[in-house]
Amino acid sequence: MTHPNLYQLSHGWASQYYWFSLVQDVYVGMDFIDGIRKSNLTLGIKKGTTEADAHGCTMALTFYSEKVVSVLKSHSAKSFKDYPIHFTNEANIRSKYFYLDIIGKIPDVRSKDILKEPDLAQYCKKNGITKSDLIKVSTNPPLYANFSQWDGSDLFTINNTLILIVSEKVKNELSNKKAYKNLRLEKIKFLDE
Repeated sequence: MTHPNLYQLSHGWASQYYWFSLVQDVYVGMDFIDGIRKSNLTLGIKKGTTEADAHGCTMALTFYSEKVVSVLKSHSAKSFKDYPIHFTNEANIRSKYFYLDIIGKIPDVRSKDILKEPDLAQYCKKNGITKSDLIKVSTNPPLYANFSQWDGSDLFTINNTLILIVSEKVKNELSNKKAYKNLRLEKIKFLDE
């Protein structure tokens, strides 16, 4: 079976690029994403010296530059909502950064005990699919996704995760523009590959 080439989009781990942190006090149960959606959160710089096109933060979220968001909008404008990130004046951030709220989702496949391998044969039988419909997202913890539910969009995510997946078309546009810094595109593997 031939599958499309898909790539996980994320930030790199180079230490010279900014790592953002939340300025507000964090409490148990705090909903960071809701705070970003409502513009209630402000970020500062935890470490690093340089702006890039993708940044991580202490909230385990990734923020993308306006350049990256414009490429994604040109392919998948209806696939996500973008929320601007607000920074302290002291951070002196010149570029605009956004949190991406992805609309298109495919089902996650994992065990109730997230550290154990799910029973993929049972999942496939129950959902009327074959193992070739599954993508392997990570091994530690084991996480798979049901690609048979893909809506064909160039940008989507997996239920219950913050993983962004892009099509080869989007990957090529991002890869061809050598100006991107700290942007990582990792190929997704199907189980039959």
